[in-house]
Amino acid sequence: MLDKKVRKLHELRQERQENDKALAAARREWENENAVLLDNGRLISHGIEALERSIKAARVEMFDGEDKSESFGVGIREKTVLYYIEQDAYNWALRHKLCLKLDTKPFEKLAKDGGMDFVTVEKQPQATIATDLSKWLDEDDDVKTI
Repeated sequence: MLDKKVRKLHELRQERQENDKALAAARREWENENAVLLDNGRLISHGIEALERSIKAARVEMFDGEDKSESFGVGIREKTVLYYIEQDAYNWALRHKLCLKLDTKPFEKLAKDGGMDFVTVEKQPQATIATDLSKWLDEDDDVKTI
């Protein structure tokens, strides 16, 4: 049963590789045929982004602190920005037992050594599949046994 699945997987991977190559060729051809439109689109997008930044900056300069109404379709929305020293915030959170979350990546890296009595370290088998399955198939497309 495993041999049939491996053979099918190999076939599907080859099919995907052929499809990806054909798609990449078609995409390159389309991009070449439409290069002028693509370049114009990029230039227009850059122009829009620059003009939007300029308009927003001008509207913020016009803001008197009270009138948020739209002016020529450009309004004001105030956002709250917090400035703090990270260590002070961390110490406050420790004292209040709030806003804390375990940074699992470095913790698990340290815990893998097994030095923590409240952590159980267990090895579990995990199957891996070779990228190139052709070397596991013989000339008749039968799967070679180990």
